[in-house]
Amino acid sequence: MLEFGVLGQLDVRAGGRRVPLGGRLRRTLLAVLLSRANEPVPVDLLADAVWDGEPGDRAAPKLQLHVHRLRQALGSPGRLTFANGAYRLTVLPGELDAERFDTLVGDATGTGDPDRRVALLRDALALWRGAPFGDLDAPLLTACARRLEGRRLLALEDLYQAELARGRHELVAAELTTLTREHPGRERLHQLLRIAQHRTPAVPAQLPPAVRGFTGRTGPLTTLDDLLADDAPPVCALVGTAGVGKTSLAVRWAHRVSKHFPDGQLYLDLRGYDPRAPVTPADALGGFLRSLGVDGPSVPQSLAERAARFAELTGNRRLLLILDNARTAEQVRHLLPSPSCRTVITSRDALTDLTGPVRRLDLGRLPDDEAGQLLRTLLGTRADASPRATTALIERCARLPLALRIAAESLHGRDSVADLVAQLADGHDSLDVLDAGGDPQAAVRAVFSWSYEQLPGPARRLFRLWGLHPGRDAEAEALAALCGTDVAETRAHLDVLVRAHLAEEDLGRYRTHDLLRAYALELTRVEDSPADRSHATDRLLDWTLTTAHDARQALDPHAAGPAAPATRVFTGSAEALHWFTDEQAAIRAAVRTAADRGRHDLAWRLASSFRAYCYLTKHWDDWIATHRIGLSAATAAGDRHGQADMHNGLGVAHSDRDEHTAAIEHHLAAAEHYRTLDVPRGAAWNLNNLGVTYHDIGRVTEAVDCYGKALELFRRAGDSRGEGFALNNLGDAYRDLGDVASATDRLRQALEVHQRAGDRDGQRFALRTLGDVHRDTGAHGEALRHYRRSLAICQDIGDRWHAATVYTRLGAVLEALGRTAAAVNCDRRAAALRNEFSDHLVDGR
Repeated sequence: MLEFGVLGQLDVRAGGRRVPLGGRLRRTLLAVLLSRANEPVPVDLLADAVWDGEPGDRAAPKLQLHVHRLRQALGSPGRLTFANGAYRLTVLPGELDAERFDTLVGDATGTGDPDRRVALLRDALALWRGAPFGDLDAPLLTACARRLEGRRLLALEDLYQAELARGRHELVAAELTTLTREHPGRERLHQLLRIAQHRTPAVPAQLPPAVRGFTGRTGPLTTLDDLLADDAPPVCALVGTAGVGKTSLAVRWAHRVSKHFPDGQLYLDLRGYDPRAPVTPADALGGFLRSLGVDGPSVPQSLAERAARFAELTGNRRLLLILDNARTAEQVRHLLPSPSCRTVITSRDALTDLTGPVRRLDLGRLPDDEAGQLLRTLLGTRADASPRATTALIERCARLPLALRIAAESLHGRDSVADLVAQLADGHDSLDVLDAGGDPQAAVRAVFSWSYEQLPGPARRLFRLWGLHPGRDAEAEALAALCGTDVAETRAHLDVLVRAHLAEEDLGRYRTHDLLRAYALELTRVEDSPADRSHATDRLLDWTLTTAHDARQALDPHAAGPAAPATRVFTGSAEALHWFTDEQAAIRAAVRTAADRGRHDLAWRLASSFRAYCYLTKHWDDWIATHRIGLSAATAAGDRHGQADMHNGLGVAHSDRDEHTAAIEHHLAAAEHYRTLDVPRGAAWNLNNLGVTYHDIGRVTEAVDCYGKALELFRRAGDSRGEGFALNNLGDAYRDLGDVASATDRLRQALEVHQRAGDRDGQRFALRTLGDVHRDTGAHGEALRHYRRSLAICQDIGDRWHAATVYTRLGAVLEALGRTAAAVNCDRRAAALRNEFSDHLVDGR
C-alpha cells in the first residue's frame, strides 16, 4: 500500500519510506493524476499541465517516458494505465491524504457529540503540511488547490463552532485572531471571532450570604489571606468539629477577598455529613462545568473526562472554589481546579489522604474572648449585665459559634442570660450538658434540645418531620404536605423556626444546618410513631408527584398524558422550570424512596413527569438514574404500561447522548410492551422516537418507515399533536433523501395540523423545517419568511434556546444573500442566547 500526500509538498511513501519522484515535470504529472485520482485524464490535458501550456511537438513521447519512469518509481505498473487516449492512476481507499481528510470531516459532521467532532476535525486538519501541492503551480493544480483550501477553511470554521459549544472561548479567540489576519475576506471566521470575544467565559458568583454578626477569627482569616500569594499552596483544608464555624469562616473570607478572583467564585455544599446522600464528584463537576459556560451536551459523561475538562477550563483563570462539608479526600480529589485558582475545603475530617500542595488549617473552638465578643454582638448590653452568667453560657455551649447563636436567639423574650443558663442546666441529664472540657457535639445537641423544647407543639412537629424530607432545602408547600397542614399554617410555623434560629429562609425556600437535619431525624424516630412517619412520607411523595405533573403540563401544555385536575397552577413554563430546578435533588430521592417503599406506580410516574425537565435541561445522569429505578419498579409490579414508558424515556436519553445501540434496544423493548397493551398513542410516540434515532445515524429509510407507522397510530388515537410531529419528521427525512416535493407536502400538512390544534409549539418546528427545505433549494426569500415566523413563536412562548437555533439558520441565509451585517447580528443574538442557557434542545421528541 502506498501513501500519497498532496496537502503540502507532494509526497509518496511506501512502507513508511519516501519514494523518490524525480524532477519537477514528473512531480507535476503525478500531482495532476492525483488531483483526478481514479479518473481518466486525457493526454493533451496532462501534457498541457506538465509543460505549462506549451507542450511542443514531441510532448506525447516525452510524456510516455515520464509515465514509464513514474510507474517504476511507484513500484506497481498496474496502477497507472492507459486507455482511449487517457491515463488513469488507481488510488486505493485511505491512500490519499485529501480523501482521508474528507472522510474525517464527514464523520465529524455526522456526530452530535461536540467532543468527538472536535477530535475528528483536529485529526483531519493535522493532515495538512502546507499549501496543497507545495511549489507546483500548474493552472490545473492551482484550481484544485483552491478547492482543497476552501474545504480546509470550512473544516476550521466547523472546528471553532464546535469549540465554542465546548465553552473554549479563549482558545477560539486566540487561534482565530491569527486566522482572520491570514484570511481577511473570510466572513464566517470573523463572525466566529466576534462570537468568541462576545461569549466571554462565564463568571460565576455563587457565594452564599455571609453570616450575620461574624466576629473574631482574626488569626484564621490571616492564614487564609496567605493563600492570595502567587507562591502559596492552591488548596486549604479548613478542618474542625461540627458547629465550630468552618463554613461561616470560609464564606466570610471569600466575600472579603472576592475582588482578587475576577474570574468568579464557585460554591458547593458536598453534603458529606448530611443524613441524605452526599454529592458525587461527577455531579459536582457537571454543575461546575455548566456554571463555567459549557453547553449541556458538551459535559463529558465519565468522571475522568469531567475532571480533565474542569482543569482545562480553569487553567490560567483566577477562580475561588469553596468545597463545603467534604466527608473524605476522595470526594474532593477530582474537584480541584488548576493551580492558578484557590480552593478552600471545609470538613470535619482531617483529610490527611489529600495529597499535593495543601495547607491545613485546624479551626478550634472560639477563644473565650472571641466567644464573649460574639455574644455581645448578638445580645448587646444583656451580655454584659451578668458577666458570670455569660461566661457560664459560653461554657455550656462549648464555645461553638453555632450553639452560641442558637442560644442567643433563644433569649428573645427572656429576662436574662442567667435564666437561660438555669434552663439549660435543669432537666437535661440525659443529654449530658457539658462543661468546657466535654464533648462539643454533645453541647450542640443540648442547645438544640433546649431550643426545640421551647417551641410550640405544631412547630416542634414540623421540625421533627422535616428530618424525613430528602432535599437540602424545601418550599413551604412541600413541608405542608409532609405535615398534613395547610400552607398558611405551615408558613406560620416556619416563621417560628426561623426566629428560633432552627431554620433559614432565602427567596421563599427554607433550609437547616446539616446538624439540625440529623437532630430532627433523630427526634422523629423517637417521638413519632412508625405509622405517623410513614403517612408523612406518603403525603410528601403524593404531593411531589402531583406537583411534578402540573409542572410538566406547564412546560408543555400539549403533551400527552393522563388527565388529572391541577393542584398547583404555574404561571408559565419559566416558573415550572424553576420549580423543577429547585426540587431536582428531592425528586431524584423521591423516586428511589417510592420504589423502596413498594409504591411502584408512583415511582415510574414521577420519573416520567421528571423527564420533561431533564429533556429540556439535558440532565442525563438524573434522567437515566430515575428511569432505571422507574423501570425496575414497573417490572416488579408487572406494570407493562410503566415498563413501556420507562423504556421509551431511556431510549430518548440514550439517543440524546449518541448511545444509539442502547437507544434502539430500549425503543424496541417499549414497542413490544405497547404491542401487547394496544395503546396507540404511546406506541406512536415510541415509534416516532425510534425513527429519530434511526434518522440520527443515517438510516433514513428505516426512519421514514417508523415515522409513517407512527403517523397512522397518531391518527387512530386522535392525537393531532403527535400527527403534526410525525409529519414534520417525515418531511425532514424526505428532505435528507432529496425528495423536495414529498418533504414540502408533509411539512405543509404538519403546519396545518398544528395550526388547527392551536399548537404553537409544533408550529415552530414545522416552520423551521420548511425554512430548511427552502434554504436547501436556494429559495432564500421563502426560507427567511418561514424562519422569521418560527422565531416569532419561539420568542412569544419564551423558548429562547430554540430561538438561538433559528437565529443561526437566519444568519446563514442572510450571509448567502450577501446581507453580511444582518447575518452578523443574527450570529450575535444566537451566541448571546446560547451563552444565557447552558443546555441543548433536540427537535421532534
